[in-house]
Amino acid sequence: MRDPTVTSWPTEASWAANTTLQRLTALREELDGTILVDVSNATKRGADGLPGGLCYPESSLAELLQQALPRTCVVKTLNTMLFTVMTDPGSLSTPPTAFLSGDDEDAKAAVGRLLADLGRRPEWNRGPG
Repeated sequence: MRDPTVTSWPTEASWAANTTLQRLTALREELDGTILVDVSNATKRGADGLPGGLCYPESSLAELLQQALPRTCVVKTLNTMLFTVMTDPGSLSTPPTAFLSGDDEDAKAAVGRLLADLGRRPEWNRGPG
């Protein structure tokens, strides 16, 4: 299995989530055997420009990506924090928790190591499969 592929995409409009799913599905062969890290919250833009609801209220973009890319390990993480905390978790006085969600334990362990490279301690990582 290759090293994690960190992919971030716009989350403010439903078209972004839909085109992300389409674009990454089109790269199925290139993504085979890789780990795809989903840090998004696929939301629709509200009338005020703020997130107005989930694009996939009964699922998530990560789950749909995993279905569309069965030979790619999709791991969802870091979607519960600002980018500044993603890259500098030590900037907070209280350690932030990073949930790791995915079907593959080895992929989650690899992403955990990637998070450690960003300064995150292993005990900060939580989450079921």
